[in-house]
This record gives sequence, C-alpha cells and structure tokens, in this order.
Amino acid sequence: MTNKGLEIFKEELSLIQDREVLDLIEALLVFTPSYFWRIKGSTTGKYHPEDENKPGGKVLHVKRAVHVAKELCHMENILSPRKDMLLGAMILHDMFCQGLEDNKDFTDMAHPYYVRQVSPQLANMKYYNHVTEIIEGHMGRWSSNETPIIYDSQLVKLGQIADYISSKRGIILPDISV
Repeated sequence: MTNKGLEIFKEELSLIQDREVLDLIEALLVFTPSYFWRIKGSTTGKYHPEDENKPGGKVLHVKRAVHVAKELCHMENILSPRKDMLLGAMILHDMFCQGLEDNKDFTDMAHPYYVRQVSPQLANMKYYNHVTEIIEGHMGRWSSNETPIIYDSQLVKLGQIADYISSKRGIILPDISV
C-alpha cells in the first residue's frame, strides 16, 4: 500500500471539488499496488499509444482517461459531485489491472472488482458504491464476466468511453507528463 498516488495524481485530484468524494478517492488510492507505478499501458503492446507502452505507461493512460472524462462531463453538463465521482473512478479504474499481487505479466480481467474487495472498511463512505460501480463497469463488453454486469448509469457509460478513447492509438490527447 502506498500514498504515492497523492503526488503523482496531484493535478487530477485537484479537479475534484467535492470534499467527500476527494476523501474517498484519497482513501482508496492507499490500496494501489506498488507494481502499478512501473507497468506499461498494455501488457501485450497491442493496445494503447506507443508512449504508454513503456514503464510508467499505465499512469499516463490513467491521466489521459481522467482528462477525457473531464471533457465528457463538460460536454454533458455534468457537475460536482457526479463529475467528481467519475473523475475519481477514472483515477482508480486500472489500479489493480495486473491483479492484487505483483506476480502477473498480463491484464487480470477481474481487476475492476478488486477495489471493492480490498476496501470493505470504506463501504460506509458517501459515494463509495457510486465510484466502485463506475470502476466495475469501465470495461463494458470486455468485462471478465460471461454476462457483463451492465450498470444503467450515465457515469458508468462515460467511464467506459473515457477509458476506451484514452487507450486508442491515433487519437491525439494533451501532452501529459508522468
């Protein structure tokens, strides 16, 4: 567990206006496995832009996903606290992408469900269920479930879109440093 994320995602966290959402996201960031900070955006190299397919690329992907989500909220006129829940979920959406431990070199398709699994002590925090549902739904039709869980939520759908767009080659996104 680490609080490294508070510094690395300082800019993205500053976009969250609602104090209760921010407190939740900061509490959940503590669970980020140490491997997350050094992994590539895509374990196979087949997905994600080239600059994400090197060590630290997953962090760059997450930063881009947050900024795409911010623009989608602007387009849809989504305001705080709903906007904050989406931005926070995008910060966290891939934190367990290679599993709970530092022993996999592939994407764990169940990773969206691990945030809730490791943090039951936070379940009473306001917005917890909303944020974890966005995280759990971010893979959409690529979910590990035989029958993907479909959350009937605009925020879940926007999370899927932000993740998808930010991982595509050929789409120019802002130059974001890691």
